[in-house]
Amino acid sequence: MLVMADENGRLGGEDAYRDMSDVRDDLQLILDKPSIYLYDQDMERFSTTGLQFGDTLFGRKAELSTIIDSYRRSAVGESMSVLISGKSGTGKSHLAVEVGKHVSSNGGILLSGKFDQLQQGKPFSALASAFNQCCDFLVRNRDLDSVKQKVAHQLHCSLGRDVYYLTKLIPKLAIVLGLKIRSDYFDENCVNAQKRLQWLLCEFVQVISTSFAAPVALFLDDLQWADPASIAAVNHLSLAVNLTSQDAHFFFLGCYREGETGALPDDVKATLGTLSCFGASVSTSFVKTLERALGKTLLHGVDTAVTEGLLDKIDYHYRFSHDRIQEAAYNMMNPLDRCKIHFSYGMALAPLEDEEDDFIFTAVTQLNLAGPEAVEDEGQHAIVANHNLNLRAGKKAMEMSDFEAAYSYFDNGITFLRKKHWEEHYTLSLELFNLAANCALANGDSISLKLLSQQVMTKAQSFEDALNVQYCMTCSLSYSSRLPESIEKGLDILSQLGFELRGRGSSIDVCVKETKDLLSTYTYDELLNMRRMTDSTMILAMKFLSKLMVGMGQIMPQSAPYVAQQIIQLSLSHGMSPVSPLGFAHFGSYTAMLGDISGGYNYVKLARLLVDKLGSRENAGEVICAHAQVGQYVEPLQATMEYHDEGYAAAMAAGDIIQATVNMFLIYTSFLYAGVKLQTIREKGDEVIKFMQERKVGTFLLPAQCMQNSILKLIGIDDEQEFIFSEEENILATNNHVKTTYYAQKMYISFMFRLFEETKANAEKFVACIASSTWANLVFVHSFRTFNIGLISFWVARNSGDGEQWYERGNKSKLALRKWSETSQWTFENKWYLLEAEEAFCNSNFDDAKLYYEKAVKSAKAHKFIHEEALACELATYFYVEIGEANKAVEYCLLAQENYKEWGATGKCTSLSKFYDSIMNKKSADSLAITNDFQSKLAHLTEDSLRNADDRKRRVSYEPDESALHMEESTNDAARKVH
Repeated sequence: MLVMADENGRLGGEDAYRDMSDVRDDLQLILDKPSIYLYDQDMERFSTTGLQFGDTLFGRKAELSTIIDSYRRSAVGESMSVLISGKSGTGKSHLAVEVGKHVSSNGGILLSGKFDQLQQGKPFSALASAFNQCCDFLVRNRDLDSVKQKVAHQLHCSLGRDVYYLTKLIPKLAIVLGLKIRSDYFDENCVNAQKRLQWLLCEFVQVISTSFAAPVALFLDDLQWADPASIAAVNHLSLAVNLTSQDAHFFFLGCYREGETGALPDDVKATLGTLSCFGASVSTSFVKTLERALGKTLLHGVDTAVTEGLLDKIDYHYRFSHDRIQEAAYNMMNPLDRCKIHFSYGMALAPLEDEEDDFIFTAVTQLNLAGPEAVEDEGQHAIVANHNLNLRAGKKAMEMSDFEAAYSYFDNGITFLRKKHWEEHYTLSLELFNLAANCALANGDSISLKLLSQQVMTKAQSFEDALNVQYCMTCSLSYSSRLPESIEKGLDILSQLGFELRGRGSSIDVCVKETKDLLSTYTYDELLNMRRMTDSTMILAMKFLSKLMVGMGQIMPQSAPYVAQQIIQLSLSHGMSPVSPLGFAHFGSYTAMLGDISGGYNYVKLARLLVDKLGSRENAGEVICAHAQVGQYVEPLQATMEYHDEGYAAAMAAGDIIQATVNMFLIYTSFLYAGVKLQTIREKGDEVIKFMQERKVGTFLLPAQCMQNSILKLIGIDDEQEFIFSEEENILATNNHVKTTYYAQKMYISFMFRLFEETKANAEKFVACIASSTWANLVFVHSFRTFNIGLISFWVARNSGDGEQWYERGNKSKLALRKWSETSQWTFENKWYLLEAEEAFCNSNFDDAKLYYEKAVKSAKAHKFIHEEALACELATYFYVEIGEANKAVEYCLLAQENYKEWGATGKCTSLSKFYDSIMNKKSADSLAITNDFQSKLAHLTEDSLRNADDRKRRVSYEPDESALHMEESTNDAARKVH
């Protein structure tokens, strides 16, 4: 009987029930006289087939239309995500099925997976199932061979060796790629392997969504049962997949919610209860394996449940027809018996691990659902301990880059240990605690890491046995901004290992010379083919040295080269380790810093080759970063920016957020140095700052925000915010590198807007910063700052009482730029010429100044540095104003504005126009003899330079073969009015 409701859903009318007694009476009437309600129905058919539901979807047309519309938008290149939520039984899955029908009927590719309440211990189960479907689809359909080849090629190109990590999650992918996977392909020493896998999954979706002609739709059901790693991956896929190609077509659909068995034979109930322990679906092969392992018949009960509509058989899988049926079946078991049942299932399946990899996860999940309280005797404890079940499952989860699941397995393994486990199972205990500590570090769980480390350091039978947790704690200290404490701890441990570094070491020059002499006896081939380091203690010592070198580079730069020297010496005497390329990369940077740029460049290239040769990507992001920075002193700057893109990708693939941040920040700064359009730099800056804020990387966030303020001011958006809070104040007070960067950026933007006193004050602070800390590494920002401080120094020298000191500083900068132009004429020639011009201006050598200003403009134009072409024209303007040549001043002024406008520096254009107004008003008629008519025309020209260049009648051109800059006829008319 139906309860009538009005259009707003309110109950009413005569048919509405008023009391529960009315409901009871009607139900009794149905029992007594069913013919009243079920007239003209075949009652015999109902008794044999049960109540049947049709496939028609009622009341969901609007929702279905909305989802299909989102799918259509994805089909034209816009990635879309839709989530369906609701209570159990409200038709979420049915609605998704209807969407799936639409996808399939319109030629789309539908991938689906379902999370299970009782399979949360198996990492990425639903995602693995969905993507395995995709790969299986490619393998089975020969018509798609070209697509398969395209997928394989793109994955190889974009991911390289890292594609092997995906095959642990997506086994069928190995067939698509034509790979035979070996265990030595996998490197467990990843800074954050879970983030690596998230990035790899995004890349995989990017590839498949651009490879199929049809849209790719991913449907994941029951997200409420997803494990944390899967949730993170799904969020990453649905929110952060960078589908930049116009050919990309990706649609994500997820379901989540905010159990029913009738009178069945006991054997069917028992079968459903057994299956309910393993999730919402099982394969037919697993049911057969379960029969063999448990020694009971299940298939008969399974078939009966299918007949009764309690299970659905889809291809080779049995699936509960509804979540509530699974829950009801599970709840039929006595709660007091569930632990024993799960434990018995786990023990029965454990010996079958060798038959299929997934069995270890299934077995261990059952044991962990039971918990240690289910173990009844010493013999069972011995079996669980000796088989290392949680240990093996945790290692497999690490191979799949799921450190959270791995930590859970190791933690559960520890809970199964007896009170005297350190005495009775020392090796197992040490390995469980060490691996759990590694996972805690990767997951950022400092509290668990501290507790685990304390246990190991208390129970370890030797100093070497405690080294792993000591390293984890050292890393944790450095990550938490306690860098000095981290360095001291590292020095203590290395001292105990026989490497006494305190009070040792020579100057940077001596360290570099000694290391060069040592390496001179080896050829590149000998270094690339040197044996591998095998001593586990030595390998761990190398990791401590690398952590020490990187930390000292920030706060003790004079000591860092000695550490790099030790890394190289150990590599030569004991073999190459994953840390060795890092030592060579930093050594190359130190060598270049001392002036041997070509030699240093060779060493950083060797470091990159070593990364590929050793096959470890643990430090690839940092090695590529060093190569890019030194390379910018050799190769054209614009051609080297892609290296940092590669370094960012390598760091993300390794889960190394710190090095990913460094590379991303250096991409951003390189955009400014290379003269990329300011709007593009602004967009990149927003992306970089958001990335840093989300990951709380405060050390780089402050310089990035300061630089973004400069970009906005150049564009003409003068809404500078003050970002200095308590945390930033602490960073400025303790990290000289950050303080140097901060004042360098302040100095730059005040100079660009010709604020003399502010520029001088910031320059003095910048000079004080670099005087108190000498950089050991060569980075490109040195040249940018050297160029700026040189220009500022000559400016201050001409206009201040302490000019001699500033002049010497400017001359030193000029000599540095001239030296760098020898290795990269493309990048540094125009900068050197401009400093020569400013020095000649300072010395009143006007003929040389004119020549070098012209050379600086030509060189900047030829080498595509539009922002520095504009700057050279602007500084030439000030020079010609000073010596009274108004024609040339106007010509250079307008050319400067043209170039600034093309760069996107509207704010700078406005500032230059205002400056000229003040200059023209200040200069007397005797010095420049500018008429009111000329001032009017000049104001008109400078205002016009801010409008669209295509609409202007007065255009400025530069003739490279002549010694003067020319304006077209209208500008010459104005210039002829100058007396």
